[in-house]
Amino acid sequence: MKSNILIIDYGSQFTQLIARRVRELGVYSIVYNGKNIDENSLLDYINNNYVKGIILSGSHESTYNKHSNNISEMILNHGIPVLGICYGMQSIIQTLGGKVISSMHKEFGCTKIDIKNSILFKNLDEIDYTSAGNHQLEVLMSHGDKVTEIPDNFEIIASSKNCPIAAIEDSKRNIYGLQFHPEVTDTISGKQILNNFIKIICKCKESWNIYDFLDKKINDIQKQIGNDEVILGLSGGVDSSVVAALLHKAIGNRLTCIFVDHGMLRLNEAKNVNKIFSKMNIKVLYIDASNQFLKKLANIQDPETKRLIIGKEFIEVFQKEA
Repeated sequence: MKSNILIIDYGSQFTQLIARRVRELGVYSIVYNGKNIDENSLLDYINNNYVKGIILSGSHESTYNKHSNNISEMILNHGIPVLGICYGMQSIIQTLGGKVISSMHKEFGCTKIDIKNSILFKNLDEIDYTSAGNHQLEVLMSHGDKVTEIPDNFEIIASSKNCPIAAIEDSKRNIYGLQFHPEVTDTISGKQILNNFIKIICKCKESWNIYDFLDKKINDIQKQIGNDEVILGLSGGVDSSVVAALLHKAIGNRLTCIFVDHGMLRLNEAKNVNKIFSKMNIKVLYIDASNQFLKKLANIQDPETKRLIIGKEFIEVFQKEA
């Protein structure tokens, strides 16, 4: 059975990057909304989706705030390996009785940390050595809070001058925390750190690739649509373009895309979109509604009002053409 890594998203700008890094390692990742989690629902999800490990994302929140979304002790004691990144590490600390405070010296950028022997830091490339013989690794930090006390049974496995508690572990329970971000390329050997967690600690095998994913999604689309036809709003952006490509592979010429020119596109953008999708033999209905949009937006200065007008006009144009 294929194993999965569950990523609990607390609102980090890097969550999707974490998901990508996991999949690059040949293991499927699932992103789960970390806001107001129901413990029992999460446990059911873990048990029913072959989850072999959990990664807790970063966040712009602080774990010590009254309404913070911290990981529950029930999940941490469930027996599945957990890796907390940035806020995720602080959430583990907060839940298990450690201490997190607002830092006087907030840290945003690359720095070097001293690392100790840990399974997380096994087989790392490009490690520096200090005159004292310490092993150092360059990492990306992005945090305004810091850990000052760790819970019982945890060890500090990395530190820096500004961040004395930069990584922690409870190896018996397989709970780990990193104050830095291993998912970004600025962290040297960050991908290897994730590899160590996923393949050594969680014991996941490489069982996923993008081609399997595409085949499954195309099959799912075919089952859902059956013999019906589909109309798709195409903007030319990544999201709608990928959906268009998948739909076309699944149902062929039963797909019709509607591309609305609202008069605020980049130079030649409409022409390029039509050219690209024409080469893919995807049917695109081009609608020049620029006069309609610009007329509605005339003399409007408030950005939120503009956004609402644009959204409303899109719906009206799309419904009319559909």
